[in-house]
Amino acid sequence: MLKIIWNVFFGLMTLIIAVIGLVICWYIIKEIWVAIIDYLKKGSDGLMTILIVGGSIIIGVAVYPLVMKIGGIPHIAGVIISIVIYFGILKLLVMNRKIFENRYELKKIKKEYYEIDTYKLANDYYNDKEYFKAIERLNIIVTKEPENDLAYALLGKSYEELCMQALSTETETIETAPGKRIGHEELGNKANEYIDLALAINPDNVLANTYYAYYSYIEERYEEALERINRALKGDEKNIEAQNFKGEILRLMGRYEEAIKIYQNIIRNEPANTKAINGLGSAYLSIGNRKLAQEQYELLKGLDKFQAKMFKIKNLLPREDFLENLNKLKNGEEV
Repeated sequence: MLKIIWNVFFGLMTLIIAVIGLVICWYIIKEIWVAIIDYLKKGSDGLMTILIVGGSIIIGVAVYPLVMKIGGIPHIAGVIISIVIYFGILKLLVMNRKIFENRYELKKIKKEYYEIDTYKLANDYYNDKEYFKAIERLNIIVTKEPENDLAYALLGKSYEELCMQALSTETETIETAPGKRIGHEELGNKANEYIDLALAINPDNVLANTYYAYYSYIEERYEEALERINRALKGDEKNIEAQNFKGEILRLMGRYEEAIKIYQNIIRNEPANTKAINGLGSAYLSIGNRKLAQEQYELLKGLDKFQAKMFKIKNLLPREDFLENLNKLKNGEEV
């Protein structure tokens, strides 16, 4: 009777083990297929998965005979140990796949961050006046992303700064490489070319519109300058620099009340914005409110002594003494 029960039990266990074996085989085949696809997509990561899958199969096949060689272990115990080791290997394989999937996602994130960081780095170079380094970085970006209007606009601004540097030299050129120099006209043309490219991609690009607004402004074409700066603010209505510039243009156009509102709004958001305080003081003087202009001067004194002195020379002291007071300021004398 016991023998019959044992045979039935053993038969059931064999059937269960056979089913488990088939499931394991299906799982392994599926993993091999996925690993091959991974290899085609991900290169070395997928190859590593193939190696681990293949290694687990070899270890799994070798486990049972190795276990059975150990003396004193019953047949059923050997089978159970083999199954446990199989599942251990499969668990490791699943973990391995997750690790590589995470690594692949991390690579994608790093790539995206690097591309963002490349623009940030270029912008940092620009702010540090390292224009050639900025241009090098920006060229990498526009090669990969031909529709990146931000990069084109910053390229234009970088060439503009180099043009200004060239104009400040006797030869009106700058050295770009040992023995190679570029003149200010070529640099200026490059600046315009990249600014135009930025505007072709995005007509509301802030930097590009501000660029042309500035040149209209210095040529006293204020209506055109205002149109450009309004376009810039359409692209970024919270841009403080553009808001300050609009206030200055409106003030020079005689639209003082509009300029005052803009400056007040800037100061409400940034109480220490010296450009806005300076502009507001000048606008108050233009409408004859010397008391409020004096208040802006007092604010400037607590924030930027040099700007405060310049404001005083331009707006509060007699105009006929302007050059004399300016020379005093340059020589470190009190005004």
